Amino acid sequence: MPPKYFDFRMIVLWAIFLIFIITFAKLGSDNILDTRLYYTAHEAAKFFNTLSEKDVFHYLATAYFDLGFIVVYTAMLYLSIKRVFYKVPKLKYFAFIPGLLDFFETKTFIECLNINSHVAENYRWLGYLTLYKWLTGGILLLLFLIKFLKLTYVKIKYQY
Repeated sequence: MPPKYFDFRMIVLWAIFLIFIITFAKLGSDNILDTRLYYTAHEAAKFFNTLSEKDVFHYLATAYFDLGFIVVYTAMLYLSIKRVFYKVPKLKYFAFIPGLLDFFETKTFIECLNINSHVAENYRWLGYLTLYKWLTGGILLLLFLIKFLKLTYVKIKYQY
């Protein structure tokens, strides 16, 4: 039998998640590669080569902050999938895929910014990481939407 209500862990995670979103909005995370659906290695190298020293510091701060955000949204996905798709217990492990891809992308940004190496070779696979991150996250959201619509349909069907 699935739990019907949020538990304390989810309430805390939602609160932390909202704090991250508000902080990202204040940091101005609109000019970050991480939020793009896809980018080429040359676009990434060009982007990082145009950053000033102040921009690099800002990007690094945002990237380190993003690591915490990754942990929070991955935990939320894991607990949500575990709760909603309790009949498919192995599906909960799918929640780690977007977070792991995002982690490796962000970790690579941090390493390249710290060593000040902005050649396209360093970024040749990052565009694919971010693309797969967004695709797997989108698939998870689609699964939640399908489940919601299915539950709504069942409620409506048996109401009449």
